[in-house]
Amino acid sequence: MSCPATYGFYGKLPCAGDFVRRGLSQGFVAAWDGWMQKVLMNGKDALGDRWNDCYMSAALWQFGISAGICGQHAVAGVMMPSVDRVGRQFPLCIGLEMNGSGGAAFVALQPIFVHLETAALDMLNDNATLAELEQRLAQLPLPEKCDSIGSDVLDAGSIWMAKWDDRQRSVHSADLPLGDQPVATLFDWSTKGLDDKTTQQPRPSL
Repeated sequence: MSCPATYGFYGKLPCAGDFVRRGLSQGFVAAWDGWMQKVLMNGKDALGDRWNDCYMSAALWQFGISAGICGQHAVAGVMMPSVDRVGRQFPLCIGLEMNGSGGAAFVALQPIFVHLETAALDMLNDNATLAELEQRLAQLPLPEKCDSIGSDVLDAGSIWMAKWDDRQRSVHSADLPLGDQPVATLFDWSTKGLDDKTTQQPRPSL
């Protein structure tokens, strides 16, 4: 099976009044949205008064998610904390649905991650438009034979990696990361004890 033909995005952006979605399947969006709503709720509970500062200053994450966890296909992409036009918080996800495991999808998209991150960050500019993002993603190359790529990073589940200056974090999960510790890992970069290590998470009951 060949890879899907387009990059897509879902989430909130300052140029829009509510959620924006292009190119990602309904199965992925429904699962991602349900998980992220719980992540945001857990984050606010866990970080309390620090939540807004942590969320708005968090790094972008690169991720790979295996098929069956967040829709029918594996998906790899980037996640960036964002808000809509009136300041309501919800991260922007830019990704590509593929065949194979989360690790294979993550490896397949390695050469493209930097372009996805730049495209996401540029959408925070005051004059950014959805049309510009769509055009930019349409010009990106697609990985070849992503369903046949092997990966010793992760055979199943999901993998998340981020860098901030000289600091790096990774999260491996059997499903999608959820709970106080992974939420802090995703959004709270002031916690030095979580730097430069991998957090293993069992499959949660969603």
